[in-house]
Amino acid sequence: MPSSLPMYFFHVNLGIALFYAFYRLLYTRDTFFITRRAVLILSVLGAFLLPLPELAERFGHGCSLSFATDYYRSVILPELGVTVSGSSLSDGPSSNILLYIYVLGAGLCLLRILIQLVSLLVMGIKSEPGELHGPFSFFGWIFISRKSLFGQGLEDVLVHEQTHVRQYHSIDVLLTETANALLWVNPFSWLLKREVRENLEYLADRKVLESGI
Repeated sequence: MPSSLPMYFFHVNLGIALFYAFYRLLYTRDTFFITRRAVLILSVLGAFLLPLPELAERFGHGCSLSFATDYYRSVILPELGVTVSGSSLSDGPSSNILLYIYVLGAGLCLLRILIQLVSLLVMGIKSEPGELHGPFSFFGWIFISRKSLFGQGLEDVLVHEQTHVRQYHSIDVLLTETANALLWVNPFSWLLKREVRENLEYLADRKVLESGI
């Protein structure tokens, strides 16, 4: 595997950590949930996309950890004073073993996502179809237990779930699940995924309140 690929993922992991710190610093004390959603999605995309053009030519010549931290510090956290000098990613046997473990973990996480998607597809095929008023997206399935069809609070649940459908929240979930699978060793990736899920729930709950329930 080319040495540039491990270095690329090193930068992505570092970017996720810094974007998460940026989000926690600026956006966790407000209720602008739509803005939060945009920032969170851009954080995930930015972590994967920002290193590509700027670092491509440096991959072939080796890239030190100090350059990586300086790069992200200049992009999103200019006030962050982080310096790592005199070290770089080696190509020794131990680094290869760690790389294989990393790839194996990512593969297992991606396999888990695939199994979950297949399970949802099978559940959708086996379920009894019904109709609800309102627009639906490709991710427009809403699963409801038969026991809950006539229970109290069903209207609340439908308004909540229809908000997820209409605002295409499934895209956010799939994006962060995939990113988290690729960055499974990074605790900040798990934290960012949790922030995305919680913010989507806030958006749906606010719609329930606005509906008068």
